[in-house]
Amino acid sequence: MIVADPLRADIPDSLVALDALLAQAHAHADRGDLREAVEAAERALAIARAEQDAERVARAYSILGQARRASADYPRSLAASQEALEWLERAGVDRGRGQCVLLIGQVYLDLGDYAKALEYIDRARTYVGDPPDPYLLSQCLHCDATVQAQLADYDAAARGYEEALDLRRASGDEAGVAKTLNSLGALYLRIAHPPAPVGGDTRTHFEAALARFVEARKLAERVGDRRQVMLIDGNIAAALGGLGRVDEALARFVTQLDAARGIGDRQSEALILRNLGESYRMLGDYDRSLASLSESLAIATEVGAKTRARNAHEELAKTCEAMGDMGRALTHFKAFHALDREVHGVETRRAAQAHLMKVEIERVQREAEFHRRQNADLSLANEKLAREARQDELTGLANRREFDRALAVAFDAAVAGDRSLAIVLFDVDHFKRTNDRHTHVVGDAVLQEIAATLTAACRATDGAFRYGGEEFVLLLRDAGRIEAVTIAERVRGAVAARDWNGLSTGLLVTMSAGVAAGTRFASAAEMLRTADEQLYRAKRNGRNRVCAA
Repeated sequence: MIVADPLRADIPDSLVALDALLAQAHAHADRGDLREAVEAAERALAIARAEQDAERVARAYSILGQARRASADYPRSLAASQEALEWLERAGVDRGRGQCVLLIGQVYLDLGDYAKALEYIDRARTYVGDPPDPYLLSQCLHCDATVQAQLADYDAAARGYEEALDLRRASGDEAGVAKTLNSLGALYLRIAHPPAPVGGDTRTHFEAALARFVEARKLAERVGDRRQVMLIDGNIAAALGGLGRVDEALARFVTQLDAARGIGDRQSEALILRNLGESYRMLGDYDRSLASLSESLAIATEVGAKTRARNAHEELAKTCEAMGDMGRALTHFKAFHALDREVHGVETRRAAQAHLMKVEIERVQREAEFHRRQNADLSLANEKLAREARQDELTGLANRREFDRALAVAFDAAVAGDRSLAIVLFDVDHFKRTNDRHTHVVGDAVLQEIAATLTAACRATDGAFRYGGEEFVLLLRDAGRIEAVTIAERVRGAVAARDWNGLSTGLLVTMSAGVAAGTRFASAAEMLRTADEQLYRAKRNGRNRVCAA
């Protein structure tokens, strides 16, 4: 929100009183007293309009937009933020525009529209200035990291949060430090949440998350941010649940639910109800689990929060399955996947393409520089690569020959630029059995569906290839081990969970995967051999799993 300038001695008493009211509204919003913030801001707005003071009208609208967002009243938050921006433009005032633009981006982030969120975050960056405004820059970094976390780019999210954290610590922004620590802890929860990354130390992630939440809570309590304390307490409960202290987590969730309702924070209310439902399910109290999750879903649907609704459907499916109600479980599971495709499918790819365009340009420039140093004519090289490019006729994916070329180029570029690189080699389990029992026509259809699943899992800079037969491979540029395993698990889980009966009755399909990440390998060929070894380890260990080096 727009922060007021210090009061001057030469302004009228009426504006002094108005500034005091705006400061009061601002303080209420900062403390999480949302209803009081809205009431004070609306009173200030009426006075500022009567005074025809455009800048103070904008400040009042900015506070309203922030409070409305915290209450999950997204339409009115967007309207107020846009009004604030228009009044600033009308007054010819630059100060505060970046905050208004960023607030709009934050609303779209809450709604799960990551493409629009990134669009407004990038626009807000244009107001950072030179030298940069540390407050606005840290907010942009934080929001950008949150989008990357939602897109499952955990390495990028961690880097963004750490950069924002350093900036906020350096500028003495304790409230901001608390928020970023809380988000960083939530990222560790996301990484640790079942299904945990293969080979990952889940308990270590939960403990790391808890440590950050404890530090964040102390700061939030010191600055008097009641809403932030509530959010952190909810995350502490989630970390305790992950550490097996379910009863303690449940008690905390109940307390936080009352707090969220007390301040009118519907976004947090939906989250806490979802966490409550999960806790009740883990304790075997299915009736309470269903009640909590149904209420979470109703709130998420009402406010238009797609991610919250997606998560509620996922937990409802698990609870119904635990109760033996497979019909309702399937209904919720289908709804979960529909929302998951909407949020992490087309929209995810659009958002990734919009945000990672600069990264892709930099990568292409690094590759071009590498070829230049090797005295290669880039244009001739591109023509040669285009002639050599081949497409697998059945699946539409690039084939083994194209993968070998792409891996060699990506490996050399990663080594030269000291960047991350990962590959994931997949194999369809018992595929010969599928062909023998369900015909080769069905087998071909299975391969086509898997190719579509792999394509949907790709970010803008990734590549999906048919390696040969029933084997597929993903080439993940700028991806670390955790991120590669997460993507592999997402693909494996989507294939295993899919209802294949539409192709052939009784058809079940699973995949095994091997991951190799990093540039420690002597060559691209060694990296590929390592992924192949991990794939065979997954096969030996029972199939339908991911193993990583």
